[in-house]
Amino acid sequence: MTKLPLAIGLVLFQAASFAAAQTTPPEPRPAQTQPADALGGPVIEPDDRDTLVVYEYGGELQDLGLPPAEAALELVDLDPQTAERVAKILTERAMLAEQLIIDNFELVSQGEAVETSGSKLEKGVFFLQIVRALKPLIDRGSLEDEIRSVLPAETVERFDALLNEYWGAVGQSRVDLARAKGEKLPLRKAVREARRDQLGKEVELAAQRALESERFVIDYLTKGLELTASQRDRIRALITDFAGRTMGDPSQSEKERLFVEVIAYLNEQQRTLILERIKGL
Repeated sequence: MTKLPLAIGLVLFQAASFAAAQTTPPEPRPAQTQPADALGGPVIEPDDRDTLVVYEYGGELQDLGLPPAEAALELVDLDPQTAERVAKILTERAMLAEQLIIDNFELVSQGEAVETSGSKLEKGVFFLQIVRALKPLIDRGSLEDEIRSVLPAETVERFDALLNEYWGAVGQSRVDLARAKGEKLPLRKAVREARRDQLGKEVELAAQRALESERFVIDYLTKGLELTASQRDRIRALITDFAGRTMGDPSQSEKERLFVEVIAYLNEQQRTLILERIKGL
């Protein structure tokens, strides 16, 4: 499966961050940097931590690996009904973001070339096209705000406390980095920029999932092939069987087998087109 090129991810991240900047999130309280032990280095929180703020041995803030608002959910208690509403939000946003990447792959795939060799005008036009492509997700607002809207009042307080602490720590780390370079960055500005970037991170992760999924491959490669109803049904059945057998962790040979099986149901013209698209991945 194709992987998301770094330059494409960067453009998506910047575009989504730019769109998120059109709204002003609440400012969190600044967090204190972790004190360093004279011998042991920065303090490392235990595994049963009750915070999103964890530092690596090098003193850097640990990457959460997912949007902060989603990570915070692991540290709050949700009743079954609330958990179901939150899960619905996460699923809808993930599916929407992934589908936007799939639907606009021709545009997204230009990102690397535009980023490395495009003129300022080309980059500007491309940037606006990406923002327009992401508009359905942008219109939903931030993940943090959408989750907050379905949380009980007592849970919102805990949810906000976790995120305020985290954003304060991220902002402080950016201030420290700027200071090390001899630059000056106000903490409030650093925090504001960090919070703004969260939509970009959400889109970047969705893009990685989408471009590595079988759904992307089938949707993109068969787009415009004028499949018959029989072909669509057979290909859909192959994908369903594939998903059931591999349980989300297919081997390379299983992926290759899926391609061969799909191509077997295509006519000569359709195979030619699909093979040309595979070369372009």
